[in-house]
Amino acid sequence: VGWMWLAASVVLLTALLVDIVRLIRLRRRCVPAAAVWRELTDTLASGMGITRRIQVLQSTDPAILVAFGTLRPGIILPDGADDWPDDRRRIVRTHELAHIKRNDAAVQVAAELVR
Repeated sequence: VGWMWLAASVVLLTALLVDIVRLIRLRRRCVPAAAVWRELTDTLASGMGITRRIQVLQSTDPAILVAFGTLRPGIILPDGADDWPDDRRRIVRTHELAHIKRNDAAVQVAAELVR
């Protein structure tokens, strides 16, 4: 039973590390988002009581939208997000900032380690 637990732990830790590396690589392929995204993010973050600077990046993938990080949090926007109407920009940004405010990235990693 001990060997089975150890093997499963190694598999799950490896999967977690692979996911972290994939996120780091994705982040490196992104470019800084347009100034309008930066301004909106700063305004919303301030209103939500978030004092950390939030990095706002844009991906070339139209399906990627993710909040990441704990020490240096950020948001990756999908390709095409510049075409969204203002209300959608605000809703999506508020949602992603809520993940950052709650430190969901750290909670998710901790949950995976506990599992």
